Amino acid sequence: MNNPDDDALWDYMEGLLRPREHAIIAKRIQEEPALERRLEELRVVHQLIDLASPPLDIDKSIERVVSGIRKKLQNPKNPETDT
Repeated sequence: MNNPDDDALWDYMEGLLRPREHAIIAKRIQEEPALERRLEELRVVHQLIDLASPPLDIDKSIERVVSGIRKKLQNPKNPETDT
């Protein structure tokens, strides 16, 4: 993000700020309507990111790949019957 306020707001949403920093941002949000609007915009972006990229469960992904490989090894394709 290019705007330092965006970085601070993002960290505020993520709960990454120290208590003093959190209090400063919270106060600014109350006092500055534009900052409050920007926080709401960033919340929407945050939600869209969460919806667009569900967390990847590496263990399940590896399990699916290994399972698929095992199935192929146990049941090799017959070129005469597979189309």
